[in-house]
Amino acid sequence: MMALRTLKLVQNIERASCLQRFPINISAKALTRNNHSSISAKINPEMSTESMKNMGSIRAFGAAPLDKIESLYQQCSSLLEQKHSLDSSRMTHEIPRMIDEWTKLWGKDSNSNSIKSRKHFISEEEENMLRKGVKIVDRLAHLLLDAKEANAGSTRDRTNYDSTLNLALSFWAKSPPSKINGPRAQKLMDRMEAAGLLSKSNDKRWPEKIQITYGAMIQAHCITIDDRNEDQNGAMKALELLDKMEANNMHPPLRIYNSCIHGFAVRGMIDEAEKLFKRLEMLSEVNTDLRPDVLTCSTVLNAYLKYRGKVQGKPLEKRADDLLNRMMRRYEGTGDVQYRPNQYTFGTVISMFGKSKTATGAEDADRILQMFIGLYEKEKQSVKKDEEKFSLEPGTGHFVSVLLAYQKRRLNVSSAVQRMEELLLQMETLHGTGNDKIQPNYQCFVIYIDALAKSGLPEKAEQVLSRIESSFVKEESFDLNNYGYNLVVDAWARSRKPGREKKARAVIDRMEKLAAETGNKSILPDKLTYTCLINAITGDRQKGYEDRCAEILSMMEAGNDRINPDLITYNSVVKAYSGARRPAEAEKFLRKMEDAGLSPNFLCYNNVLNAYGKSQGKDSAQKALQILESIESRGMELPAVSYAICIDALGRSEDPGRVRRAEELFERCILRLNKSQSHANEFSGPIFNALQSVYIRSDEPNKAQKSLGVIKMMEEHGLRPALSSYNSVLSSCSRLPPNTNDKLSRNAIEIAAKVVEYLRSDDSDLNPDSQSYNSLLWVCNCILDENERRQTVHAVFQMCCNDGLLNSRFLASLKQVARDQFFKLVGRQGGHVHVSDLDPSWSQNTDVY
Repeated sequence: MMALRTLKLVQNIERASCLQRFPINISAKALTRNNHSSISAKINPEMSTESMKNMGSIRAFGAAPLDKIESLYQQCSSLLEQKHSLDSSRMTHEIPRMIDEWTKLWGKDSNSNSIKSRKHFISEEEENMLRKGVKIVDRLAHLLLDAKEANAGSTRDRTNYDSTLNLALSFWAKSPPSKINGPRAQKLMDRMEAAGLLSKSNDKRWPEKIQITYGAMIQAHCITIDDRNEDQNGAMKALELLDKMEANNMHPPLRIYNSCIHGFAVRGMIDEAEKLFKRLEMLSEVNTDLRPDVLTCSTVLNAYLKYRGKVQGKPLEKRADDLLNRMMRRYEGTGDVQYRPNQYTFGTVISMFGKSKTATGAEDADRILQMFIGLYEKEKQSVKKDEEKFSLEPGTGHFVSVLLAYQKRRLNVSSAVQRMEELLLQMETLHGTGNDKIQPNYQCFVIYIDALAKSGLPEKAEQVLSRIESSFVKEESFDLNNYGYNLVVDAWARSRKPGREKKARAVIDRMEKLAAETGNKSILPDKLTYTCLINAITGDRQKGYEDRCAEILSMMEAGNDRINPDLITYNSVVKAYSGARRPAEAEKFLRKMEDAGLSPNFLCYNNVLNAYGKSQGKDSAQKALQILESIESRGMELPAVSYAICIDALGRSEDPGRVRRAEELFERCILRLNKSQSHANEFSGPIFNALQSVYIRSDEPNKAQKSLGVIKMMEEHGLRPALSSYNSVLSSCSRLPPNTNDKLSRNAIEIAAKVVEYLRSDDSDLNPDSQSYNSLLWVCNCILDENERRQTVHAVFQMCCNDGLLNSRFLASLKQVARDQFFKLVGRQGGHVHVSDLDPSWSQNTDVY
């Protein structure tokens, strides 16, 4: 449970840092009709949940009061209602004025006849008003075109139609994404074209105006939410317009290419984004104004980041790395800041390496981070802090991505933990030299604590708590919570060190004391804290541990909602009693769970089944079967492992009919799995291995043949038998009952020989281990001919030594099976013989014990 909570926490941190990397006006998730995930303000205090919900939209009308917006909306509505009573000249005067009023509320771009893009967040009320405003501006634009048609031929018409209509198009280009942005803008543009407003003229500003028109149209298509039912793809429609501009020598500027690449990027269409990027690079050889800049490259990187499909060829993180290096070389060659990677560029590549599944993903993410910091330190005096496009200042989020990458490592964990400590120290150093955007925050320490917990270093994880307290407890603006403390309690629970119960309790006492001193209730232990404590007590296994777990549960039941036990807490107590071989008490707490209104899952039931199965009581197997049948009668689908537990329980029982009953239960399980929807493909090894265990413990004279038959059944169900399955066959061969006839004994010997021969052959990807040879050695007891038996024992010994698998267990078995051969085989005269006394090569591939 702790791991799940930690995973959710660090995913939230990563998601927050990722969203801050590249300032785009629209949401990639919106275009695929997914909702934004909210991010807790505790995880990222600078970004509220409501703000994150609206990420990707634009802020409507600057800071204009909503009542002023509503007033203008009513004026426009009134004009539209009077359209049949007003003459065309009046409309050509009023409509441009009203569209201009909307533009003033929004904010006009000083560099073009367009409206500003807003990167601020908007409320739901503002967004609804914005959508209404965009639609009414669109109706006004069409009405203006109607008036133009009515004024056709008039020499007195001096209306600047193209500028006004371009503003109307801009509204569709920069409004919140929807299914209608592109289609409605295209309809307006088609009418403008039919009215001759897009025809080439002698006006010196015509190239600029046509670029504004097509640029707005392309952007409107790019932010359109695609309707798959109508096979609509806004990015492809935008590309068609770009092709048209090129074909008609309209000289599209770089920003229009960037818009098209962005349209492909947010849809995860990496092949199309790459093709357009390469096309742009070819064009830039002739026209240097089209040389891809930092926004172009960052947009392609964003496409790589958001792609979720299968990748052909070079991994996306490697492509991103190559592109970043090309940007660096271009910047170093030209010195032009347009080509210098910014903080979003570096952040995207860091995130991609951090999320990659390659063995060096964390190191590569770290390498990019250090490259970023090196560039910033070199050029921080020239960084244009007022221009977000060129921002180059590293922040805590970049370090968080690298820390997360190391935290997810499963190999070389100790070196990863050491590097995480170094990164935290680097953050503190950079902060001390004046970088206010870099400082280890609570999330950084939580990630580090989690890595320490997974590395089996609870003492060091507890030391980090002291660093957290010294850094954050006195900060009034920071609300410390129990995340880090819960991780430390869980670290002690998962450790194998003695005294973990005492250590876990000490952390909880620390939480309660600090909460009392600061008045911060969010530090207090919760149900997760106490569940981890129960796990620590269970792991410590001190006398009476299961009853102490039950006492904590009773305390939680009597407490408030914060500590009321949940399904996982009850299951932890059930597991404690199961481990203590007290099945009746385990079942009692299972019933308490049901009485509390909770629905036990198969893990809860398996703990009770396991308790009965391993208790070896007189009726234990029967009790386990009764619980299994009770679950089945309620229609609950159980996995194969639940049946495996009951089959194993039957094998341990003294029931004379245990083999038959186990086989019947096995067949029932196979039948249910074949019919099941959720477990249709769950023909896992445990159910077959459990049946083999029944045969091993039984007095069946043909147990070897039956155990080999299980191997064949596994293969029929598409499973590849593991070495343990073949070892079970060998164990069955070595444990024949005394009354086994010669024919069955000879058959068992042949089966054992064939199994080992197969494992040693090139046809198998498995190899025998020490247990395999130990079982084969005991099979030699079934050989009646003395000379044959001695020769076979010698052969088995030689094979075991040649494979370097001789251990103490095999040596002890050899002494029992071949007393008269023992000293001769091991090359000793007598006395006590230990594996360490023999040729080291004989045991080089196994644990000698």
